[in-house]
Amino acid sequence: MISDIEKVVGLVVLALSGVVWLIRLEGKVKQVERAQVTDIDRINKTLEKLEIGHQDILKTLSVLSTNIAEIMGYERGRNEQAPKTQGK
Repeated sequence: MISDIEKVVGLVVLALSGVVWLIRLEGKVKQVERAQVTDIDRINKTLEKLEIGHQDILKTLSVLSTNIAEIMGYERGRNEQAPKTQGK
């Protein structure tokens, strides 16, 4: 038969193992949380770079659009004047 002392020692050992398990679990949870924060920071920095790149692309497209409109206007003007100069 198990004596009372053995029962108490068994319960103390069980309680201590439970506490150790909880401490390790908390450490793992904190490690995962730190990894998530790091991942979120990295994702946010990447998104900021993408937004800056997106803004640069929009500016370039705007300049290209303006240049194309100027070229088309120039060509249209040349085409309108061409018959006048050919007829003279």
